[in-house]
Formats: sequence, C-alpha cells, structure tokens
Amino acid sequence: WGEAHYDLLERKGNTIGHILPSGLWIKEGSHAATPHLDLSPDVRFVMSVFDDNGAYNLSQSPETLSAFYMSILHVMEENRDLGAVIKSKAYRLEDISSLPMGDRIVERMKDLIGEKRMVVLDFRQYSPVVAAELSGLSVCYGINSAGIIAGLHGCRVVCWDCTGWLRFPIYRKEDQQVVFRTLEDLEGAIARSVAGDIAVGDFSRWRRIINYYDDVNGRERIRDFIDTFMGSLGNGRDRESSIEHAVAEYKTKYGVSDDFYRSGRWWN
Repeated sequence: WGEAHYDLLERKGNTIGHILPSGLWIKEGSHAATPHLDLSPDVRFVMSVFDDNGAYNLSQSPETLSAFYMSILHVMEENRDLGAVIKSKAYRLEDISSLPMGDRIVERMKDLIGEKRMVVLDFRQYSPVVAAELSGLSVCYGINSAGIIAGLHGCRVVCWDCTGWLRFPIYRKEDQQVVFRTLEDLEGAIARSVAGDIAVGDFSRWRRIINYYDDVNGRERIRDFIDTFMGSLGNGRDRESSIEHAVAEYKTKYGVSDDFYRSGRWWN
C-alpha cells in the first residue's frame, strides 16, 4: 500500500526489481449491504468491537481474548448509554463460549442483545469498514488488520496491545491515543471517547505512511500499470523494457517521489 510496506520488504530482503506504492484497494462498493442497527433509543454512543484469533500456538491466547471481552462487558456495564457492534472471527456467538469464562461472556452478550445494546455482525457478510463506519470508535483485540484498515478509512480506532509489541511504530509518539498497553488504559480511552474526546483513536498522522495516496483507489492504479505493461508488449517491446516503461509511466502519472524509497522512517 505504501511506505510502511516498502520499508518492511527492504528490511526482510527481496529480489524484486521494482517496488511501487498502489495505495489501499479495500473499499465498499455502492451495492455493499449496510446492516440496520436495531438499538435502544437510550444508546447515545456506539463502539465497534473487533476480535482476532487467540490460540495456544499464537502470541494471542484464549486467556487474553477472554480478558478483552470481559473488559468490553465491564465498560458497557459502567456506561449504560453505550452500545456495541461486535465483529468477531467466530462463526457463531456460541463459539465464544470455548474461551475461559466463555459461558459467562456469551450469557452477558445475549443479555445485551436482548436489551438492544449490542448487535453481532456476521463476519462473512460485512467488512471491517462497514462495522467501523457504524460507530464512533472501533475497539480492537491486538494490533490487528481490521483496526488498521478502519483507521485508514478515517475512522477512530483504539487497540489493546495484548502481546506487548512495544516496537510497533505508533508507540514512538508519546501523545498517541491509538495503542494501549493495558486493559485499564483501553477502558479509560473508551470512556474519554464516549465523553467527546476526539483525540482518542485519531489515526490521521499515520495514514499516508501506510496508505501512500490516502485513498482507496489502489486497484485502479494497479489495473493502469498492467494495461501499460501489456500495451508495451503489444507494441513490440520485450518484457524487461516493457516493465521499465510501465514503471516510469506509473511514477510520472501517480507522483511517486524519492521520499517513498527513503527506508527506515517506519520500522526503525
């Protein structure tokens, strides 16, 4: 998508002749379904909740995922005017019961659904963008891709860094209010957002580093590059010169500056 990915590729090493930024291509079409949130009129603020996989062979464990859900439930008990849209990796709500204290979590979630304070979306039907745009704040278990994508789309997002990924670049900004090391800090951030603090979850300063063009038109640029390359082949150029031509045309048309290749600003 952008400079952050280029920096990572350079650090890992690669045999790629040319690397170009495409920008984000994940977007909702005009036909994308938007769920109706049948929430209580007493709900004044809605948060979207994104979980992730938790397993004993991963750095994210069932215990931390359980703790995350218990924290979300605690926040909702403390704030009766708070609603939630749950975007889980689980196929069914009942699957969450396999977590430590899972039966208690599912029972309380069902209570909140009955109170019309919680809606659970089918992850196969709705994207993270749809879920994020339904709420005032996206709350993430771990520093996960759903949260990053929500932030790139201009939504406010906060993450509980359950794995202690202290070298994650966002930590360098001491005033950042996106990644939080403890659940207590995460709960405090949610409370501040509910109270109207618009600095909580502000992802704007990192958007262009991760998403070079700060838009969602990456697929159009990729298609244009392929068309230029194929057209060059059709005009009799060989493969290598066609690639060189397509790269040069792309850089000129889409303004790829030398700053893009200044590795080290993100993963250092």
